[in-house]
Amino acid sequence: MQLKKDELVILSEGEYSEYQILWTFRVVRSFNTGEVLVHYLKEASCYDSDVFVAWLKQQNYVEEIETREWHVSNYGEIIDEVK
Repeated sequence: MQLKKDELVILSEGEYSEYQILWTFRVVRSFNTGEVLVHYLKEASCYDSDVFVAWLKQQNYVEEIETREWHVSNYGEIIDEVK
């Protein structure tokens, strides 16, 4: 997948109950996600999400942005909760 400069991206991993949003960022320079992941794995001994995110920032691919979650529904019940 190609990410373009200035896009806002959510990095996530896991499936079903293990699914989690890890990080939100702005793309600093355009890149192909597959090529960058292969490059990272050549340098790293294994995949670690915290190390990967730090590496992306160090390589000047991304910059962190602060976000908040606005949760509006829980099992059909309307709620108004900002986290």
